[in-house]
Amino acid sequence: GYRNFFASVLAGNQKGFARAVKDSGIPRKELFICGSVVSNRANGFDSAKKDTTKGWKRNMESFAVGGIDYLDQIMLDYPGPDCPSIQGQWASFEEMHQQGLSKTLSVSNFSPAQLDCVLKKATVKPVVNQLPFSVAYHPGDSVAENNRRGILVQAWAPLGGSLGGRFSSSI
Repeated sequence: GYRNFFASVLAGNQKGFARAVKDSGIPRKELFICGSVVSNRANGFDSAKKDTTKGWKRNMESFAVGGIDYLDQIMLDYPGPDCPSIQGQWASFEEMHQQGLSKTLSVSNFSPAQLDCVLKKATVKPVVNQLPFSVAYHPGDSVAENNRRGILVQAWAPLGGSLGGRFSSSI
């Protein structure tokens, strides 16, 4: 609930969030903090790994402003353009995890085929795939496909706001 936070690189709110955590006086261990990295434009394993590493290091620098030295979860926000790029992104995340900078790893907006690219070489499996999902927008068997891989689906826009706004049919 109210102590589960997502500080987004797309919103650029990590430093402000980190300062607020510091000023709140709430012990870090009582918070669940998720950061994100966007590196989907990098092409190829090495380029994707380099860009993703640069992204999570920037996250950690921003969070350090508030004394946050680890994340509970880091989210790869959008897959690379092909399987080698996705695997480069994930290899970088696994390094972050090995360094103890994030307890869990997750993805956002990944299709089943893109998840399979991750899982083919992963030593640490994503725990969450954050997808556009709501009562009005629930594409096919996306939850079942993720569950089959042992990955939980977390909805972004669960009330449908950024998925077209209003419901077009009664529920």
